[in-house]
Amino acid sequence: MGRRTWIALLAVGACAQLTPEQQVVEDAAEALGGRAAVEAVTTLSFEGEGERKNLGQDLTPDATGQSFSLSDYRQSMDIPAKRSRIEQTRTPSFLYFRGPDPMRDVGGVDGDVAYDIGADGVATRTTNATAEERRLGFYLYPLTAVRAAMDASSSVANAHDIDGESLIDVTTADGVELTLAIDGSSKLPTRVTSMTSHPNLRDVTYEARYADYVSVDGVMLPTRMSVSIDDYALTELRMTAHAVNGDIGDLAAPELAVTAAPIAGPPPAVVTADEVSEGVWFLAGQSHHSVLVELSDHTMLIEAPNEVRTL
Repeated sequence: MGRRTWIALLAVGACAQLTPEQQVVEDAAEALGGRAAVEAVTTLSFEGEGERKNLGQDLTPDATGQSFSLSDYRQSMDIPAKRSRIEQTRTPSFLYFRGPDPMRDVGGVDGDVAYDIGADGVATRTTNATAEERRLGFYLYPLTAVRAAMDASSSVANAHDIDGESLIDVTTADGVELTLAIDGSSKLPTRVTSMTSHPNLRDVTYEARYADYVSVDGVMLPTRMSVSIDDYALTELRMTAHAVNGDIGDLAAPELAVTAAPIAGPPPAVVTADEVSEGVWFLAGQSHHSVLVELSDHTMLIEAPNEVRTL
């Protein structure tokens, strides 16, 4: 091949246009520190404090006044392996049925396996629904969302602009669907959203918003993150420390959780029925109680705590 042919091919390559979706991804990666810096991150951890609402357990359906204060919060991520673990202390600011004392929570996800580690150090496997939620949670962070969009095995589509933001839809290699939004000026990620299911609210939009970025070892990371479900605030985090490519330990799911059988959902409901008055039944058993009232042409169930028990 002659020299002129090589020059012509190089000229064609230089003129190749990025698709709108690729441009959004490149802009986001550049704003975070550049493609090379973003791809070089293998582990990430951050620490902080914040609040978490007791969503769905307040005195009225739309109330979010009950909350836990979060302290000693730490999230660690092994990005290539798609593993994540969260450690936190929750202290209720309301009359909680487990009492007022702080509670230490440790839980993680490793692929399709989600697990909790009790105070005794024993790991237990959680439900498939929890695993799905934690898999989504792995991507509800600017760097992991952009890394997913950069992955050749992911698909990106539907580039569009709304109110000063550029958005794309991303389907990750492991099947998680999300929308990444970046600021039209700074190009930094502003939020990640995803449709999911909630046991009380059913189909909902899960959204994480980011603010107050700082540079950590050449990578821009947020120091504030707010998570909401539809119009309801869920979590507010204020990060006080970050570590890029630091020692996060082994985040692989403990063997007890891996070898345990997958848990499809909550256990079967046990319902006892006592007629306390004519046509009025007290339905007890386990932790949730209901009242069934027989009317002339229908029945009314008062307190329907979850789908399994209601059915």
